[in-house]
This record gives sequence, C-alpha cells and structure tokens, in this order.
Amino acid sequence: MQLHLYLSPQAACRAQLKEVLKGNLEKFNVIQYTTLENIGRVLPSNGTRPDAALILLGNQAELLQLLENKFIRNLKSILIFPETDQETLQRAYALSPITICHTDGDFDDVARILEHIRTRTGATPAYAPV
Repeated sequence: MQLHLYLSPQAACRAQLKEVLKGNLEKFNVIQYTTLENIGRVLPSNGTRPDAALILLGNQAELLQLLENKFIRNLKSILIFPETDQETLQRAYALSPITICHTDGDFDDVARILEHIRTRTGATPAYAPV
C-alpha cells in the first residue's frame, strides 16, 4: 500500500509527528515529498491514485496552495494544519479527507487511523523520497 507523505519544514510539530508515527510508517510503502509543489506534479503524472496521503502543513498559505491541487480531491487523506479561519476550514473539508487534525494535537488519532488503513488494505514496507 502506498502512503504519500508531505511533512512541511515550516511545521513546528514535524518532529513530534514523526516520533508518534515512527512505528506506523515502516509498515507502508512511503513516498515522501520534499515540497508541496511535487505533490501536484508527481501524483497526476504516475497515472494511478495512491492508497492514502498524510499531509502536514505549516501555515495557511500551504493549505491554500493545497486546495488548488485538484488531484487531492477525494484522495484518502489525513490533513494536519494550524488553526485557520472557518471559510478555509470548510474548503479543506470539501477535499473529502478521512480526517482533519490541528497541529496542536497529540497525533495519537493519526497513528490509529493509519493503522486502520493498513490493516484494511495491507501494506508492504518501502521508502522513496520525491
């Protein structure tokens, strides 16, 4: 199972999320994106939809940039971003993510959701940065 992963370098909680997910990520075929722009370029070009995506955004500007990416719509995704205004939050929900979390959480729910996805679909470990 492919898990597409973007962890914003601007997100202060990046290290905390990595620590919580350490055991879970090893169970997936992880493709990690180094920039948000790569998600928009790589996902549509490979011709297949990934099984799931975990996207940690560092600020509202990144969220607005992600909302412009039509390929993200209806992708099984977990979105994590800082508190934002109600209108932007509603637009994020329009992407139909599995869940939306805020960066001030403990991320245990994210680990549980990933484990649930993995057990329902199966996963083969691998890792490839993009």
